[in-house]
Amino acid sequence: MLKRQKTFNEILKWHTVEQLLDELDELKHYEGILVIGATNFLESLDKVLVRPGRFDCHVFIENPDVEGRRQILESHDLFSIMKFD
Repeated sequence: MLKRQKTFNEILKWHTVEQLLDELDELKHYEGILVIGATNFLESLDKVLVRPGRFDCHVFIENPDVEGRRQILESHDLFSIMKFD
């Protein structure tokens, strides 16, 4: 059976995950470091990144309602550059 050759994207993903894991391992030598990761697609993350011990706390934030979206736009002063009907 022939071994399937990895695509460029698979190789890039593997290198990215390896680099991130190396960086996270280096942080173990320091105290008081907080690492925050965010994604819109938790199911697409490599399993090695989300295994127990990598990130101690998972916080799920729902999409904002209309009022929450208004507050976000206000906090970034986007109302002044956007036109609403």
